Amino acid sequence: MSKLIKLDISTNSFVGNVPKDLGSIPTTLGRLQKLQVLDIAGNRIRGFIPNDLCHLKNLESLSLSSNKLSGSIPSCFEDLHMLRLLYLGSNVLAFDIPWALWSLRD
Repeated sequence: MSKLIKLDISTNSFVGNVPKDLGSIPTTLGRLQKLQVLDIAGNRIRGFIPNDLCHLKNLESLSLSSNKLSGSIPSCFEDLHMLRLLYLGSNVLAFDIPWALWSLRD
């Protein structure tokens, strides 16, 4: 999957914990270096947003909305310079938005 540029596993019913079973965001997604679009919206994924997603330097669109994610938005998202669309709504994330996200440029 080293050439994968789009991964859409939205609107499923993933439940549980990963890597034991599918239900949170696997840290191994950070290995998909060419990934441009990641859509995991509309599942019942729990847990934190892993910092490993910050390794996806070509990521342009990230949709994690409508899950049960908690915790904070990783501050390392500031390193995702290609990111243009970020959907995090309908989760239980901490209210604090990293200041670095406000300074991302076109």
